[in-house]
Amino acid sequence: MKNHLRYIFYIELIIEGDEIRRFINICRKDDITFIHMKYDGKYENRITVRMTRKDFFKLRKYIRLTHVHIKVTGKAYPVYFLFRYRKHYSFLTGMVVMFVVLRVLGMFVWEIDCYGNHIYTDETIKKYMADNGICCAKFIKTIDCDSLEKKIRDDFDVTWACVAVKGSRVIVYIKENYSMEKADGNTMANGSGYDDTDVKKDIYSRYDGDIYSIITRKGTPVVHSGDPVSVNQLLVEGIVTVTDDSGVVVKETCVDSDADILVRTVIPYDDHIDVEYEDKVFTGEKNHRLIIGNEYGELKAGITFGEETLYESKTENRKLYLPGHIDTKITYGFETQYEYNCIIKERNEKECRQLLEQRFDTYIKHIEQKGVQIIDCRVNIDASEKNYRCTGEIEILVDPETDIR
Repeated sequence: MKNHLRYIFYIELIIEGDEIRRFINICRKDDITFIHMKYDGKYENRITVRMTRKDFFKLRKYIRLTHVHIKVTGKAYPVYFLFRYRKHYSFLTGMVVMFVVLRVLGMFVWEIDCYGNHIYTDETIKKYMADNGICCAKFIKTIDCDSLEKKIRDDFDVTWACVAVKGSRVIVYIKENYSMEKADGNTMANGSGYDDTDVKKDIYSRYDGDIYSIITRKGTPVVHSGDPVSVNQLLVEGIVTVTDDSGVVVKETCVDSDADILVRTVIPYDDHIDVEYEDKVFTGEKNHRLIIGNEYGELKAGITFGEETLYESKTENRKLYLPGHIDTKITYGFETQYEYNCIIKERNEKECRQLLEQRFDTYIKHIEQKGVQIIDCRVNIDASEKNYRCTGEIEILVDPETDIR
């Protein structure tokens, strides 16, 4: 943060003298940083620089040693701004009014945050708080946190709840009961359970292959172990039939099908890399920009590279809060641009094979994390002048509804 601020708060000055180069070398040895140093085209021994206030006060002994002359041309510091307008009563009045306004605004709620919720969405909790009278512009002293905590524990399936007021924020902490029984294992998008006993849900296959095993808990199985299946084929129908002693269907009930099914199938694998690739070599040059924005857009101030220059950007944004944690809806941050050059390089055979093997191992770990069981891998690496290609097929056991992409 300090490195970024020195581009905003600085002292600008002109340095001239016959021993100016010696002066610069001595200052650099003492870790005095010159920002935006420019040589004057009209005078040989004159430069214009910017530096921090802390570095400026280190210059006295070096000025005497090298006999250079310094002239301050600008001060971009809040301290000097306040000193310049110290006798302006309008400025003092504005400061007093600002603190009074902040004090009044800090007496109300301006934001509601939720933590620990995964099943219940933020919108659901905020709507619940609004129904109980907690919303923006609510007077903080009228909020009863203990009563709200008790209501949340009664109305939501949670094991613990806490409501706290911090500044102008109301923070709701909850710990959800993950073992709670939702109606037939379903949850609505707003976080509340619903009863779907009359909803029919079937199980279809995503893959071509053979049924390796099937254990049905709910519904009527249409296939059995060893049966071949194809894509989008019905495996378990969400209907349970009730028959009498003569076999006549008396009743049909729609259910949410549930079954443990494994399909034995073969999936293709195809990956390739080019022998030539672009490598980024950073030059060490970088620029900093100040970013101020809101929900309608951003304003950027600072030096940037030209359109023909290659660079990477790294941005750090933060919310701007007034005293009392009043959210201004304004974000600020800094963008750092790093210049680089692209160099065309070539991989040798060993590097290409190692990279393809590494990417294949990563893919295997990815599908195993989704519950896929690997039976056999049959892949080969083929080489050409411009690229290397890894192709083949993988034999697996997979749940028919699992998407392994």
